[in-house]
Amino acid sequence: MVLQRMRLLVENVKEMVAARMPDNSLQMLFTGFRLPSPLGESFKDLARPELADLRKKTRDSLETILQKGKLDVKDCMKEILRMLPCAEAYHTRLGLGVRQSWARASVDFKELKHGRAAISLYLSFQPAEGDVERRLKDVSWHEQKNRAHMLGSTMESLVLAMQAPSASQISKTQAGQIVATTPYLPNVLRRYVQLYGAPRKLKRAAKVRRDSGQKRKHEDGGADGSEAGFLRRRHAAVENMSAASSSDRQSWLAEAGVPAPDREVLDSLKTQKFVTVRQKIAKVAARTQAKINAEPDSKKQPGKVNLCRWAPKPRSMEAVRPGFALVPELYDLSSDLVRKIQFHGFQVVLSGGGGSGLFTFMDKAFKHSSAGHVVVVPDLRSDFRTAGAIVARLVGAFLTSVPNMLAQKPSGVQFVTDITKKKRQVYVDAEDDRFPLLHDVLIRAAKLPGSKLEVRASVKQLLAVYKAHKDKFGARSKPWLHARMPLPVNEEEAGKMRQKQPYLACDFKTFVQFLEGGVEREAVCPSFGSNLRS
Repeated sequence: MVLQRMRLLVENVKEMVAARMPDNSLQMLFTGFRLPSPLGESFKDLARPELADLRKKTRDSLETILQKGKLDVKDCMKEILRMLPCAEAYHTRLGLGVRQSWARASVDFKELKHGRAAISLYLSFQPAEGDVERRLKDVSWHEQKNRAHMLGSTMESLVLAMQAPSASQISKTQAGQIVATTPYLPNVLRRYVQLYGAPRKLKRAAKVRRDSGQKRKHEDGGADGSEAGFLRRRHAAVENMSAASSSDRQSWLAEAGVPAPDREVLDSLKTQKFVTVRQKIAKVAARTQAKINAEPDSKKQPGKVNLCRWAPKPRSMEAVRPGFALVPELYDLSSDLVRKIQFHGFQVVLSGGGGSGLFTFMDKAFKHSSAGHVVVVPDLRSDFRTAGAIVARLVGAFLTSVPNMLAQKPSGVQFVTDITKKKRQVYVDAEDDRFPLLHDVLIRAAKLPGSKLEVRASVKQLLAVYKAHKDKFGARSKPWLHARMPLPVNEEEAGKMRQKQPYLACDFKTFVQFLEGGVEREAVCPSFGSNLRS
């Protein structure tokens, strides 16, 4: 079934190429320089009549080009055939293009003037931009829109893409990976590894010799020949010596006049080798025995170990001093929640008074950044993006709910602030009822000492900052990571903002994620139950 489909695909491609570029066209005329070439050794498996026909077409193409270029056809063909193995080696081994392969082969054979002139004629031929655009238009007429994203400009690659099956027919996409529908290829790889071991890593290909693909004689390079000729002769002599019988080797040694080794000399060499090995063994044994019989160190460890010098504690095990706790205004100072928080060393701040409690907590928590702070909300799911939760993100506090705080070991989310490290530009409408107190909280956070958060007064100012960053550093710098705003309330304005600036304006969830730094999910509050009470 697969073979039949491949045959149909090849037939369709041939018909489409023949219809678009007939044999008498200018593009088909230069196919005589194709790689691998029928004039070489790459088409041995073809039938003789088919190979002869293909070679005749290639020779006619090259001769036509050489005649039109007013070059010596006979000398050029002779030198092109001499450079052909080198060009094919560049194309198949190093993966270079056809033009690059012929160009490198021309540089290697500087003495072949006629062949280099013919290759220069081929390299100077370039299809016009109008031809490429016309081919792309033809493809867009016949090809489906969802598959019209080819980057290649050759007609062969375009028609191959048109005839190729869709990705859904041969694979399925799951979790960002392409998984084969059948285990055929994994089974083949597993059997290959079982038989021959794991595949070796690909190494850099060796430099291609200028005489690659040509047969070399062992007698090349006489007494004054090249080093390569000497190495080939030596390699051939070693192979002949290895393939010869023992009697032949003895006769060759007798003819060469090599003196036979003396028995006493061999015995003395062996004895000296044995003595050296025994001396090394004795030294190793002496060092090992000294370590075994070593006396214990009389130096005593100090009674009070300095943890910073000997073994510093991991950061996750260090005790954090309790700081301030932000509690909803529904609870007064006499409630069980507030009493429990105060019992564990926290200073309670009520989030009431039109946002004054939030501002007080931000100032004190930011001033005492080394302590552990807690923000308590009524419900962690519904109030995860309220003003109190955003304050926890900005100051790096531990966010939890009332039920979790009343438990034995309160669980929640520990935020890590980077408001003093990362520069952010934001804009929030002060009259937007969807996010109460958000504008005032951001203004307060921007006024904190060392804060790099800036709140713009209008959309135009934020857009100007966004465009200035994009013009200065480019679109690849991702300017939306430095300037953001939530979408407007009006649906028409929100739709226009999505079309004009899809990255600048975002939903409220993305905007909140833009404000927060790193997030560490802890099982319990790091300051809860600490002995370091203030």
